[in-house]
Amino acid sequence: MKKNLTYSIIAVLFFCIGTNVFAQEKSNFLTKLLDKGFLMTMDFRMGTNPSFKKTKTFRTSDWIFGVGYNFNKYLSARIPVGIKEEAMFEEDGVRDWKQSETLGLCLGFKIDPRMELNVSAGSSISGDNDWKYTYYNAGINIQTNAKYCNGTLGFGFRFYDARKNIKNRNAVYLALGLRISK
Repeated sequence: MKKNLTYSIIAVLFFCIGTNVFAQEKSNFLTKLLDKGFLMTMDFRMGTNPSFKKTKTFRTSDWIFGVGYNFNKYLSARIPVGIKEEAMFEEDGVRDWKQSETLGLCLGFKIDPRMELNVSAGSSISGDNDWKYTYYNAGINIQTNAKYCNGTLGFGFRFYDARKNIKNRNAVYLALGLRISK
């Protein structure tokens, strides 16, 4: 988990610096796309079951990429794709890791210029046969105030509606990410 977080921070910084270099020139193709409403996101999330017990029986770590569109300065929509979503289940001291990939739809509502409320839903499309689920997510992202490339810090709640032998799960999460948009 610590290695994933380190790689995530490095990837976000590298991506942010690279995007700002490309967005410097006004005639750049990427800049023109962003000015017309195109947006991209990249998040690394770490979550755990919302329990006050000392032991955590469910943990997640997710890489989520999204492509979408800003309809106006308040409303946006994007398609989040979970590339590597890992879940750790622990029962009676035995840990079991399951992996999946997801596809969903996310709506974002700007509360103020640097804060956005996100609601999303999606489903696992591949991965471990035992860990098939539909998810429902609500969270808040706080972002920096750069012109095109913004770092984000998010937190929220996700409900996993399992379709197989595993019971439904809840998770609270913390996300580090990057949003490329105007």
